[in-house]
Amino acid sequence: MKELWMRQTTQGVSLQAILDQVFAGEARQGDAGCPSGNSGSVAVPATRTSEDRSRVRQMVLEELARRKQARDDSTATATEPKIASESCDAHIEPCLFAGGASVSNEGPCGAQPLNGVRAPGYGAGPQTDVRALVATAYRSLMRRLPEDHVILNPIANAEFVVRCRELGATVSEVVLNRTLLNNRKSKRHSDILRESVAGLETGVYDHIGHAVEIAASLVQRKWFAIGRDLPSVDEILCTPELRDAFKTYVTALYQGADIVNCHLVLLAYRKSGRESAQRLASVDVPDPLFTAPLRSVDPDDVPESCGIYRLLCKRKAIFVSGTANLRRRILSHFANHSGEVLPEGLPFSVDGSVSVQVFAGPSGWLPRRAEAVARSMRIGEYPELNWREKGVLFTDRSRIVARCAAFG
Repeated sequence: MKELWMRQTTQGVSLQAILDQVFAGEARQGDAGCPSGNSGSVAVPATRTSEDRSRVRQMVLEELARRKQARDDSTATATEPKIASESCDAHIEPCLFAGGASVSNEGPCGAQPLNGVRAPGYGAGPQTDVRALVATAYRSLMRRLPEDHVILNPIANAEFVVRCRELGATVSEVVLNRTLLNNRKSKRHSDILRESVAGLETGVYDHIGHAVEIAASLVQRKWFAIGRDLPSVDEILCTPELRDAFKTYVTALYQGADIVNCHLVLLAYRKSGRESAQRLASVDVPDPLFTAPLRSVDPDDVPESCGIYRLLCKRKAIFVSGTANLRRRILSHFANHSGEVLPEGLPFSVDGSVSVQVFAGPSGWLPRRAEAVARSMRIGEYPELNWREKGVLFTDRSRIVARCAAFG
Protein backbone atom coordinates (compact mmCIF):
# COMPACT_ATOMS: atom_id res chain seq x y z
CA MET A 1 0.00 0.00 0.00
CA LYS A 2 2.93 2.30 0.68
CA GLU A 3 3.99 2.11 -2.95
CA LEU A 4 0.46 2.79 -4.16
CA TRP A 5 0.21 5.92 -2.05
CA MET A 6 3.55 7.32 -3.20
CA ARG A 7 2.94 6.80 -6.92
CA GLN A 8 2.26 9.88 -8.99
CA THR A 9 -0.20 10.31 -11.83
CA THR A 10 2.74 10.98 -14.18
CA GLN A 11 3.49 7.26 -13.97
CA GLY A 12 0.19 6.37 -15.60
CA VAL A 13 -1.83 5.60 -12.46
CA SER A 14 -4.87 7.78 -11.88
CA LEU A 15 -5.67 9.30 -8.51
CA GLN A 16 -9.01 7.47 -8.59
CA ALA A 17 -7.23 4.12 -8.97
CA ILE A 18 -4.75 4.92 -6.20
CA LEU A 19 -7.51 5.94 -3.81
CA ASP A 20 -9.62 2.89 -4.68
CA GLN A 21 -6.76 0.55 -3.78
CA VAL A 22 -5.70 2.48 -0.69
CA PHE A 23 -9.20 2.63 0.73
CA ALA A 24 -9.86 -1.01 -0.21
CA GLY A 25 -6.74 -2.03 1.70
CA GLU A 26 -7.82 0.03 4.69
CA ALA A 27 -11.22 -1.64 4.63
CA ARG A 28 -9.64 -5.11 4.70
CA GLN A 29 -7.22 -4.30 7.49
CA GLY A 30 -9.77 -2.46 9.63
CA ASP A 31 -8.91 0.29 12.03
CA ALA A 32 -7.91 -0.20 15.62
CA GLY A 33 -9.13 3.22 16.65
CA CYS A 34 -7.30 6.39 17.49
CA PRO A 35 -5.03 6.50 20.54
CA SER A 36 -6.11 8.64 23.39
CA GLY A 37 -4.35 11.90 24.05
CA ASN A 38 -4.62 15.51 22.97
CA SER A 39 -7.45 14.83 20.58
CA GLY A 40 -9.28 18.11 21.10
CA SER A 41 -12.97 18.56 21.74
CA VAL A 42 -14.21 16.69 18.65
CA ALA A 43 -14.57 12.95 18.98
CA VAL A 44 -13.34 10.67 16.20
CA PRO A 45 -15.09 7.30 15.73
CA ALA A 46 -13.03 4.32 16.82
CA THR A 47 -14.00 2.46 13.63
CA ARG A 48 -15.00 3.68 10.22
CA THR A 49 -17.85 2.33 8.15
CA SER A 50 -17.73 1.72 4.42
CA GLU A 51 -19.96 4.76 3.95
CA ASP A 52 -17.43 6.90 5.82
CA ARG A 53 -14.57 5.59 3.70
CA SER A 54 -16.49 6.29 0.50
CA ARG A 55 -17.42 9.77 1.66
CA VAL A 56 -13.86 10.68 2.61
CA ARG A 57 -12.54 9.26 -0.65
CA GLN A 58 -14.95 11.44 -2.61
CA MET A 59 -14.00 14.51 -0.58
CA VAL A 60 -10.30 13.85 -1.19
CA LEU A 61 -10.95 13.63 -4.92
CA GLU A 62 -12.89 16.90 -4.81
CA GLU A 63 -10.08 18.58 -2.86
CA LEU A 64 -7.49 17.41 -5.40
CA ALA A 65 -9.71 18.59 -8.25
CA ARG A 66 -10.12 21.98 -6.55
CA ARG A 67 -6.35 22.36 -6.23
CA LYS A 68 -5.83 21.41 -9.87
CA GLN A 69 -8.48 23.92 -10.96
CA ALA A 70 -6.82 26.62 -8.87
CA ARG A 71 -3.47 25.89 -10.52
CA ASP A 72 -5.04 25.93 -13.99
CA ASP A 73 -6.74 29.25 -13.28
CA SER A 74 -3.50 30.78 -12.01
CA THR A 75 -1.53 29.70 -15.10
CA ALA A 76 -4.19 30.57 -17.68
CA THR A 77 -3.12 34.21 -17.77
CA ALA A 78 0.58 33.83 -16.98
CA THR A 79 3.52 31.99 -18.52
CA GLU A 80 5.37 31.54 -15.23
CA PRO A 81 4.24 30.44 -11.77
CA LYS A 82 1.85 32.94 -10.25
CA ILE A 83 2.71 34.24 -6.81
CA ALA A 84 0.31 36.75 -5.35
CA SER A 85 1.87 40.15 -4.82
CA GLU A 86 -1.10 42.30 -3.89
CA SER A 87 -3.20 40.29 -1.45
CA CYS A 88 -1.91 39.52 2.03
CA ASP A 89 -1.06 35.99 3.05
CA ALA A 90 -3.43 34.17 5.37
CA HIS A 91 -2.61 35.78 8.69
CA ILE A 92 -1.15 33.55 11.39
CA GLU A 93 -1.22 35.01 14.87
CA PRO A 94 2.21 35.07 16.55
CA CYS A 95 0.75 33.31 19.59
CA LEU A 96 0.32 30.15 17.51
CA PHE A 97 4.07 29.74 17.27
CA ALA A 98 4.83 31.14 20.72
CA GLY A 99 2.73 28.72 22.70
CA GLY A 100 -0.72 30.14 22.01
CA ALA A 101 -3.65 28.05 20.93
CA SER A 102 -5.73 30.08 18.53
CA VAL A 103 -5.60 31.49 15.05
CA SER A 104 -7.47 34.48 13.78
CA ASN A 105 -9.96 33.57 11.08
CA GLU A 106 -9.24 36.79 9.26
CA GLY A 107 -5.89 38.13 8.14
CA PRO A 108 -4.98 41.82 8.32
CA CYS A 109 -7.56 43.89 6.47
CA GLY A 110 -9.63 40.75 5.88
CA ALA A 111 -6.97 39.13 3.71
CA GLN A 112 -7.96 36.12 1.66
CA PRO A 113 -5.87 33.00 1.06
CA LEU A 114 -3.07 33.33 -1.48
CA ASN A 115 -4.95 31.59 -4.27
CA GLY A 116 -7.62 34.27 -4.08
CA VAL A 117 -10.37 31.76 -3.29
CA ARG A 118 -11.74 31.44 0.20
CA ALA A 119 -11.75 27.94 1.58
CA PRO A 120 -15.13 26.58 2.75
CA GLY A 121 -16.07 28.42 5.91
CA TYR A 122 -13.03 30.68 5.78
CA GLY A 123 -13.54 33.75 7.92
CA ALA A 124 -16.75 32.52 9.51
CA GLY A 125 -17.44 31.42 13.04
CA PRO A 126 -15.59 31.94 16.33
CA GLN A 127 -11.93 31.41 16.91
CA THR A 128 -10.98 27.76 17.09
CA ASP A 129 -8.36 25.83 18.97
CA VAL A 130 -6.62 25.01 15.71
CA ARG A 131 -3.90 22.95 17.34
CA ALA A 132 -6.40 20.55 18.89
CA LEU A 133 -8.45 20.40 15.71
CA VAL A 134 -5.37 19.63 13.60
CA ALA A 135 -4.29 16.96 16.10
CA THR A 136 -7.72 15.35 15.83
CA ALA A 137 -7.61 15.42 12.03
CA TYR A 138 -4.13 13.92 12.03
CA ARG A 139 -5.26 11.06 14.28
CA SER A 140 -8.17 10.28 11.96
CA LEU A 141 -6.08 9.85 8.79
CA MET A 142 -6.28 6.52 6.99
CA ARG A 143 -2.52 6.08 7.42
CA ARG A 144 -0.37 7.16 10.35
CA LEU A 145 2.27 8.81 8.22
CA PRO A 146 4.78 11.09 9.96
CA GLU A 147 3.67 14.72 9.97
CA ASP A 148 6.37 15.73 7.49
CA HIS A 149 5.13 13.17 4.98
CA VAL A 150 1.55 14.35 5.36
CA ILE A 151 2.78 17.76 4.19
CA LEU A 152 5.01 16.37 1.42
CA ASN A 153 2.66 13.81 -0.12
CA PRO A 154 -0.04 15.50 -2.27
CA ILE A 155 -2.68 12.83 -1.67
CA ALA A 156 -2.01 12.57 2.06
CA ASN A 157 -2.12 16.35 2.35
CA ALA A 158 -5.43 16.50 0.49
CA GLU A 159 -6.94 13.96 2.88
CA PHE A 160 -5.57 15.89 5.87
CA VAL A 161 -7.17 19.13 4.67
CA VAL A 162 -10.46 17.31 4.04
CA ARG A 163 -10.42 15.89 7.57
CA CYS A 164 -9.82 19.37 8.99
CA ARG A 165 -12.75 20.76 6.99
CA GLU A 166 -14.95 17.94 8.29
CA LEU A 167 -14.10 18.96 11.84
CA GLY A 168 -15.06 22.57 11.12
CA ALA A 169 -11.73 24.20 10.27
CA THR A 170 -12.31 27.69 8.88
CA VAL A 171 -8.73 28.79 8.26
CA SER A 172 -6.70 28.33 5.09
CA GLU A 173 -4.70 25.20 4.35
CA VAL A 174 -1.52 27.24 4.89
CA VAL A 175 -2.46 27.64 8.55
CA LEU A 176 -3.48 23.99 8.83
CA ASN A 177 -0.19 22.73 7.40
CA ARG A 178 1.92 25.09 9.51
CA THR A 179 -0.01 24.06 12.61
CA LEU A 180 0.61 20.38 11.86
CA LEU A 181 4.36 21.05 11.68
CA ASN A 182 4.21 22.99 14.93
CA ASN A 183 2.32 20.15 16.59
CA ARG A 184 5.16 17.86 15.57
CA LYS A 185 7.79 20.24 16.93
CA SER A 186 5.94 20.48 20.25
CA LYS A 187 5.57 16.66 20.38
CA ARG A 188 1.80 16.93 20.57
CA HIS A 189 1.42 13.58 18.78
CA SER A 190 4.08 11.75 20.77
CA ASP A 191 1.61 9.04 21.81
CA ILE A 192 0.82 8.04 18.21
CA LEU A 193 2.54 5.02 16.71
CA ARG A 194 3.49 6.23 13.25
CA GLU A 195 3.91 4.13 10.17
CA SER A 196 7.52 3.68 9.11
CA VAL A 197 8.36 5.18 5.74
CA ALA A 198 11.34 4.61 3.50
CA GLY A 199 14.07 7.17 3.91
CA LEU A 200 15.69 9.11 1.14
CA GLU A 201 18.35 7.14 -0.71
CA THR A 202 21.79 8.70 -0.88
CA GLY A 203 21.83 8.41 -4.66
CA VAL A 204 18.51 10.23 -4.99
CA TYR A 205 19.70 13.02 -2.69
CA ASP A 206 22.83 13.62 -4.73
CA HIS A 207 21.03 13.14 -8.05
CA ILE A 208 18.32 15.80 -7.66
CA GLY A 209 19.70 17.88 -4.79
CA HIS A 210 21.07 20.58 -7.07
CA ALA A 211 17.72 20.98 -8.86
CA VAL A 212 15.90 21.27 -5.54
CA GLU A 213 18.36 23.86 -4.26
CA ILE A 214 18.13 25.99 -7.40
CA ALA A 215 14.32 25.71 -7.51
CA ALA A 216 14.04 26.86 -3.89
CA SER A 217 16.36 29.75 -4.72
CA LEU A 218 14.16 30.77 -7.64
CA VAL A 219 11.05 30.73 -5.45
CA GLN A 220 12.83 32.94 -2.93
CA ARG A 221 14.03 35.34 -5.62
CA LYS A 222 10.53 35.65 -7.06
CA TRP A 223 9.02 36.26 -3.63
CA PHE A 224 11.69 38.82 -2.76
CA ALA A 225 11.23 40.60 -6.10
CA ILE A 226 7.62 41.46 -5.23
CA GLY A 227 8.65 42.97 -1.90
CA ARG A 228 7.93 40.06 0.45
CA ASP A 229 10.18 38.50 3.08
CA LEU A 230 12.16 35.46 2.01
CA PRO A 231 10.04 32.33 2.58
CA SER A 232 11.35 29.53 4.75
CA VAL A 233 11.26 25.87 3.75
CA ASP A 234 8.12 25.36 5.82
CA GLU A 235 6.43 28.23 3.97
CA ILE A 236 7.44 26.83 0.58
CA LEU A 237 6.01 23.43 1.49
CA CYS A 238 2.84 24.72 3.18
CA THR A 239 1.79 27.59 0.88
CA PRO A 240 -0.05 26.45 -2.28
CA GLU A 241 1.40 29.14 -4.57
CA LEU A 242 4.97 28.63 -3.35
CA ARG A 243 4.59 24.86 -3.52
CA ASP A 244 3.29 25.00 -7.09
CA ALA A 245 6.06 27.42 -8.11
CA PHE A 246 8.66 25.10 -6.60
CA LYS A 247 7.21 22.14 -8.49
CA THR A 248 7.28 24.07 -11.78
CA TYR A 249 10.89 25.14 -11.33
CA VAL A 250 12.25 21.79 -10.16
CA THR A 251 10.60 19.87 -13.02
CA ALA A 252 11.99 22.41 -15.49
CA LEU A 253 15.46 21.89 -14.06
CA TYR A 254 15.19 18.11 -13.86
CA GLN A 255 12.52 16.58 -16.05
CA GLY A 256 10.85 13.49 -14.64
CA ALA A 257 11.83 14.21 -11.04
CA ASP A 258 9.40 12.71 -8.52
CA ILE A 259 7.85 15.62 -6.64
CA VAL A 260 7.62 13.68 -3.36
CA ASN A 261 11.36 12.97 -3.49
CA CYS A 262 11.98 16.64 -4.28
CA HIS A 263 9.95 17.63 -1.23
CA LEU A 264 11.94 15.16 0.88
CA VAL A 265 15.23 16.64 -0.32
CA LEU A 266 13.96 20.15 0.41
CA LEU A 267 12.96 19.07 3.89
CA ALA A 268 16.36 17.42 4.38
CA TYR A 269 18.00 20.77 3.58
CA ARG A 270 15.83 22.41 6.22
CA LYS A 271 16.70 19.82 8.86
CA SER A 272 20.43 19.81 8.14
CA GLY A 273 20.56 23.61 8.17
CA ARG A 274 19.87 23.74 11.90
CA GLU A 275 23.22 22.15 12.73
CA SER A 276 25.21 22.59 9.53
CA ALA A 277 26.89 25.83 10.61
CA GLN A 278 28.49 24.27 13.69
CA ARG A 279 29.07 20.87 12.09
CA LEU A 280 30.80 22.22 9.00
CA ALA A 281 32.67 24.93 10.88
CA SER A 282 34.60 22.17 12.62
CA VAL A 283 35.88 20.88 9.28
CA ASP A 284 39.06 22.68 8.29
CA VAL A 285 39.23 23.95 4.72
CA PRO A 286 41.87 21.71 3.13
CA ASP A 287 45.04 23.20 1.68
CA PRO A 288 44.59 21.54 -1.76
CA LEU A 289 41.83 24.07 -2.49
CA PHE A 290 44.43 26.83 -2.58
CA THR A 291 47.32 24.90 -4.13
CA ALA A 292 45.16 23.26 -6.81
CA PRO A 293 42.43 25.74 -7.83
CA LEU A 294 39.37 24.81 -9.82
CA ARG A 295 40.05 24.21 -13.50
CA SER A 296 37.76 24.68 -16.49
CA VAL A 297 36.69 21.42 -18.10
CA ASP A 298 34.30 20.08 -20.69
CA PRO A 299 31.30 18.46 -18.95
CA ASP A 300 32.03 15.20 -20.77
CA ASP A 301 35.54 15.10 -19.28
CA VAL A 302 34.56 15.52 -15.63
CA PRO A 303 35.92 12.69 -13.44
CA GLU A 304 33.70 10.41 -11.37
CA SER A 305 35.09 11.43 -8.01
CA CYS A 306 34.15 13.44 -4.96
CA GLY A 307 34.88 17.13 -5.30
CA ILE A 308 33.71 20.70 -5.84
CA TYR A 309 32.35 22.37 -8.95
CA ARG A 310 31.40 25.87 -10.02
CA LEU A 311 29.02 26.94 -12.79
CA LEU A 312 29.91 30.26 -14.40
CA CYS A 313 28.07 32.56 -16.76
CA LYS A 314 30.00 35.49 -18.22
CA ARG A 315 32.80 34.72 -15.76
CA LYS A 316 30.48 35.10 -12.78
CA ALA A 317 29.78 32.19 -10.44
CA ILE A 318 26.08 31.31 -10.46
CA PHE A 319 26.20 27.99 -8.57
CA VAL A 320 28.81 26.34 -6.33
CA SER A 321 28.42 22.95 -4.69
CA GLY A 322 30.18 19.83 -3.47
CA THR A 323 29.16 16.34 -4.53
CA ALA A 324 30.11 12.70 -4.14
CA ASN A 325 30.20 12.20 -7.92
CA LEU A 326 31.26 15.20 -10.01
CA ARG A 327 30.48 13.65 -13.37
CA ARG A 328 26.97 12.48 -12.54
CA ARG A 329 26.04 15.77 -10.89
CA ILE A 330 27.37 18.07 -13.62
CA LEU A 331 25.92 16.08 -16.51
CA SER A 332 22.53 16.12 -14.79
CA HIS A 333 22.57 19.92 -14.94
CA PHE A 334 22.51 19.78 -18.73
CA ALA A 335 20.83 16.41 -19.30
CA ASN A 336 17.49 17.81 -20.47
CA HIS A 337 18.72 20.64 -22.64
CA SER A 338 20.65 21.15 -25.85
CA GLY A 339 23.98 22.79 -25.20
CA GLU A 340 25.51 23.94 -21.96
CA VAL A 341 22.76 26.35 -20.96
CA LEU A 342 20.27 26.48 -18.15
CA PRO A 343 16.62 25.69 -19.02
CA GLU A 344 14.39 28.33 -20.53
CA GLY A 345 11.34 29.73 -18.79
CA LEU A 346 13.01 30.61 -15.50
CA PRO A 347 11.89 33.86 -13.82
CA PHE A 348 15.12 35.58 -14.73
CA SER A 349 17.47 35.29 -17.67
CA VAL A 350 20.97 33.88 -17.66
CA ASP A 351 22.32 35.04 -21.00
CA GLY A 352 25.07 33.10 -22.68
CA SER A 353 26.48 29.63 -22.19
CA VAL A 354 27.42 28.16 -18.86
CA SER A 355 30.98 26.98 -18.27
CA VAL A 356 32.12 24.45 -15.69
CA GLN A 357 35.06 24.44 -13.30
CA VAL A 358 35.86 21.49 -11.05
CA PHE A 359 38.25 20.44 -8.33
CA ALA A 360 38.51 16.68 -7.84
CA GLY A 361 39.29 16.02 -4.20
CA PRO A 362 42.24 13.85 -3.19
CA SER A 363 41.81 10.19 -2.32
CA GLY A 364 39.81 9.76 0.87
CA TRP A 365 37.73 12.91 0.50
CA LEU A 366 34.15 12.58 1.70
CA PRO A 367 31.07 14.52 0.49
CA ARG A 368 30.99 16.23 3.88
CA ARG A 369 34.48 17.64 3.32
CA ALA A 370 33.59 18.74 -0.22
CA GLU A 371 30.47 20.52 1.02
CA ALA A 372 32.48 22.27 3.74
CA VAL A 373 34.83 23.68 1.10
CA ALA A 374 31.93 24.65 -1.17
CA ARG A 375 30.29 26.45 1.73
CA SER A 376 33.39 28.56 2.36
CA MET A 377 33.49 29.42 -1.35
CA ARG A 378 29.83 30.46 -1.41
CA ILE A 379 30.32 32.87 1.46
CA GLY A 380 32.90 34.80 -0.56
CA GLU A 381 31.44 34.48 -4.06
CA TYR A 382 27.67 34.89 -3.54
CA PRO A 383 26.60 32.74 -6.52
CA GLU A 384 23.11 33.72 -7.63
CA LEU A 385 21.48 30.29 -7.61
CA ASN A 386 22.73 28.95 -4.29
CA TRP A 387 20.25 28.75 -1.46
CA ARG A 388 21.30 27.79 2.07
CA GLU A 389 22.75 29.75 4.98
CA LYS A 390 19.65 30.44 7.09
CA GLY A 391 17.49 31.59 4.20
CA VAL A 392 19.94 34.09 2.69
CA LEU A 393 20.33 34.12 -1.06
CA PHE A 394 23.91 34.38 -2.21
CA THR A 395 23.54 37.33 -4.54
CA ASP A 396 24.36 41.03 -4.54
CA ARG A 397 25.09 41.81 -0.88
CA SER A 398 23.83 45.41 -1.08
CA ARG A 399 20.37 44.36 -2.27
CA ILE A 400 19.44 41.70 0.20
CA VAL A 401 21.64 41.20 3.25
CA ALA A 402 20.04 44.05 5.20
CA ARG A 403 16.60 42.49 4.76
CA CYS A 404 17.89 39.05 5.74
CA ALA A 405 19.36 40.19 9.05
CA ALA A 406 16.31 38.85 10.85
CA PHE A 407 17.14 35.34 9.65
CA GLY A 408 20.54 35.59 11.43
